[in-house]
Amino acid sequence: MKRGFVFLIIAVLIVVPLLVGCGAEGRGRFTAIMGSSSLGGSWYPMASRMAGVAMTHGDVIVTVQASGGGMENIRLMAQGQYHMGLAEPNVAVEAALGTGAFRGNVQHNMRYLFRESLIKSNI
Repeated sequence: MKRGFVFLIIAVLIVVPLLVGCGAEGRGRFTAIMGSSSLGGSWYPMASRMAGVAMTHGDVIVTVQASGGGMENIRLMAQGQYHMGLAEPNVAVEAALGTGAFRGNVQHNMRYLFRESLIKSNI
């Protein structure tokens, strides 16, 4: 429980400053769609909480969308349907390198908040 709370706090401290500066020159709130997992998945409540904190502390509107998980979130971000999404580290690395399920389809515009220190790559 304590570990999850620390993760949530760190995520919010990183996400909120990124979203606060994304508005269109003060002409209203920035809106974003965030992919999570299915409604019964563990990521959905975490993503909803992150969105709530971002909206409380920033001039943003974040809509959390239930999805099929990390691979679908990456696919939908590449298509421009999501602005951000959650993904497992191994899926994100495969997408960034164009290997595994993403063979030949490198995702160049991915950014991450956290990265496992054991991953040896240029992402």
